[in-house]
Amino acid sequence: MAFVIEYPLSTGSVHISHPKDTKAPAEFEAGFLSDASDLAILKLRYKESREIARRMKVYCGEYMPLHPKFSTNESGSSDAAPCLDAPVGSVELNSEDVNYSKEDNEEIEKFTRRFVSSTWTRNFQLQIQIININDTSNEKLGACAIKPRKQGGVVGPRLNVYGVKGLKVAARVKIGVQTIEITALVIAEKAAVLITEDLGLNMK
Repeated sequence: MAFVIEYPLSTGSVHISHPKDTKAPAEFEAGFLSDASDLAILKLRYKESREIARRMKVYCGEYMPLHPKFSTNESGSSDAAPCLDAPVGSVELNSEDVNYSKEDNEEIEKFTRRFVSSTWTRNFQLQIQIININDTSNEKLGACAIKPRKQGGVVGPRLNVYGVKGLKVAARVKIGVQTIEITALVIAEKAAVLITEDLGLNMK
């Protein structure tokens, strides 16, 4: 079970590192979880996905390496850890959710920072291929955010790249497991309309 943020607030950057040497490595910063809002969302998504899994009839326990390292202490602050001790059956749909202590939430944050990655990693690509879902691993989610520049945006509402004259960007960076050509064609058609309008061309 996986979860993603389709519109992350965290932003990274890539810059040319040398004014003349075109082969010089770029200065790249992924910027994962640089905005605290994204971390809060992923923490909530972890808890929600865990609750969904616990209520599935096929549930028979949790694979500990892919969960935070919850641990009980003398005060018994953690109700999350016992769920990881041994394989158990599913719970009733109306069961109470797992209660997380302050320490538990800190462990979830550590876990999230350790495992966070770009949307389509190699491992996820292999999983997609195994279950015969369209391979969309060539696209990275949120590559060029369309929003105000002061909010970390890269592209304006008419696809113009901020700070660069005469450059527009349109890409299929919305996630989906449907036929990706459909999404690409819709985006391309809208981009074509905007470009022809800016060029003053009549396409009717």
